[in-house]
Amino acid sequence: MSLETARRVLRIEAQAIQDVLARLDACFEKAVQVLFACKGRVVVSGMGKSGLIARKISATLSSTGTPSFFLHPAEFPMVEKRKRSSGCWKRSSGWRCLW
Repeated sequence: MSLETARRVLRIEAQAIQDVLARLDACFEKAVQVLFACKGRVVVSGMGKSGLIARKISATLSSTGTPSFFLHPAEFPMVEKRKRSSGCWKRSSGWRCLW
């Protein structure tokens, strides 16, 4: 890999970070507040590629001290009611808290 290729890749990644900064809004702040206030385990769900990302998010949360687990959408109805009633859920439509 040439030095110029490395510089080009870093410029692309820097621009991606700048783009994310421009999109941070109250929704991000709300998501952080919901996670911080969650008293139980955080359930992360997704199907397909979103499911792969959800598994990684759950693993990251768990490894940084926030109890969490991945739940496939098809298994959602089978979760015990008491587990569902006290958790924070990340859905494609946004963060939800069910307590």
